[in-house]
Amino acid sequence: MKNYAFIDGQNLYLGTKEMGWKVSYRKLRNYLADKLNVGKAYYFIGLDPTNNDVYKSLQSAGFILMFKLTYKDCDGKRKGNVG
Repeated sequence: MKNYAFIDGQNLYLGTKEMGWKVSYRKLRNYLADKLNVGKAYYFIGLDPTNNDVYKSLQSAGFILMFKLTYKDCDGKRKGNVG
């Protein structure tokens, strides 16, 4: 039986950034498949037109992208809530 993974992209990004790490999406996807028997991995991420390269990288690594619209707050920072 295959498992599913549901990844909150913002939490993964902020958590690894705080630790000074850089995630290899391909290695992460391979780990999920090989060690945890994950057949489908859903990656939840805010939709930002400037992130097309990130989206291509995630898809190339085998993630299924689930987008949430984003908006700019009063400080001009892009915000999105995937919940």
